Amino acid sequence: MSLFSLSNLRQKSIYLIVLVALIGLANFTSPLKVDVKAQPPRGCPTCSESTLRTIYAPTIGVPEVSGSEIVLNSRSIQVMSVTPTFYTGDGEAIVGAAFEMQPHEMRFVTIESLIPPEHSGHHAWGGISLSYTGKLLEIWGQITLRGESQNGSSDVTFNIVNNLGSDTQEAVW
Repeated sequence: MSLFSLSNLRQKSIYLIVLVALIGLANFTSPLKVDVKAQPPRGCPTCSESTLRTIYAPTIGVPEVSGSEIVLNSRSIQVMSVTPTFYTGDGEAIVGAAFEMQPHEMRFVTIESLIPPEHSGHHAWGGISLSYTGKLLEIWGQITLRGESQNGSSDVTFNIVNNLGSDTQEAVW
């Protein structure tokens, strides 16, 4: 059966259009074809820049803070230096020793191990911050507060201190 021997003129027209379209596509070369290898790699135009970042967790009036732990998460592709700072209930800042987080590392650290030894057990801590130089959310943490007899727990999530806020607030519950 030949393509043009069909009795229905409408079907003949459709076949003809499809045939012309296929022939056209077979011979078409895009003028927009770009050699990807010839272009230099570009950074992410919508990603944040590397800058000094600080995340903060309030712990005012929580006596179990120094005995609790932080789960740290590095979302970076490079080694990141992180500096902990502890704030007393009076607002005094006590800077701890910097430590390194490996790329994509997740680590559990006791808060006591980050407090400078000369200040261990001497203060009622009002808050903890972690500072690093990098992109937004490359380092993240959450404190797990344990009860006095290690029964039960509560989590304190770090907040971004030096980031521009959004004009839109959304939530899923």
